[in-house]
Amino acid sequence: MTGTKLAAFALAAGLAACSSPSPVLYTIAPVPGRVQTLAPKVVALQQISLARYLERSQIVRSSENYRLDVMSNDWWGEPLSAMLSRVLIEELGQRMPQSTVLGESGAVTASPDATIELNLQRLDEDASGNLVLLAQAASASRSGLGRYCAVSALS
Repeated sequence: MTGTKLAAFALAAGLAACSSPSPVLYTIAPVPGRVQTLAPKVVALQQISLARYLERSQIVRSSENYRLDVMSNDWWGEPLSAMLSRVLIEELGQRMPQSTVLGESGAVTASPDATIELNLQRLDEDASGNLVLLAQAASASRSGLGRYCAVSALS
């Protein structure tokens, strides 16, 4: 082997040794629920707002003690807000089969009879390893009636 070929081989081997493994990609699956008999004809899900620390490819394991624990090689398969919107639209469509559920950022639009807004403030594990979900949700109907609620869940 000539010196040039040996150097090229050594450089290629060195670069291969420095490469990191491909990330493992994850998604969230829809969960079937109870069918609702009374629901608006057209429902629009507004774009889901995320806490800024969740706006990353890597999955955030925890935000306890004011420190982020990010899983460097475990990533969401798509932007988290887009994935949550897609899954929530599918779940709402299953639970309200007589309704058309559309996402605000989708290509299809219609004049909604009701809108849903969601602010996701926390989605990670606490110090005990329990999943913490903290969110605010609001819904409004064309008639002007609306509801607001704060949701906190621990699993």
